[in-house]
Amino acid sequence: MQETPHHGDRWFKEAAEQGDRRKHLESMVRAITGQAADAGTPLGETGDFPQGSMTPDDEGAIRMAVSAQHGKVVIAFGKPIAWLGMSPREARQLADALNKWAVEV
Repeated sequence: MQETPHHGDRWFKEAAEQGDRRKHLESMVRAITGQAADAGTPLGETGDFPQGSMTPDDEGAIRMAVSAQHGKVVIAFGKPIAWLGMSPREARQLADALNKWAVEV
């Protein structure tokens, strides 16, 4: 009978790998955010409420970017986001952008 590896060792390896992946992801998001800023369209909140406020905690419109980095499709928001609300047209545009990059990856 084969013994299972010690859980602590596996946990440590998984935690280390997750830390490496997180650093890699943060690097990708910084690159996308920097590219958007360089293009004159910084990511993040715009201060506009083009369709009114959905809830009292609605922060308004947000500029986001969809891209591909290192074989992954990435959505960068420029800030932490708890939720998104969008019109059906905007949802289709986001779906189209995700599909476009998914095909290219």
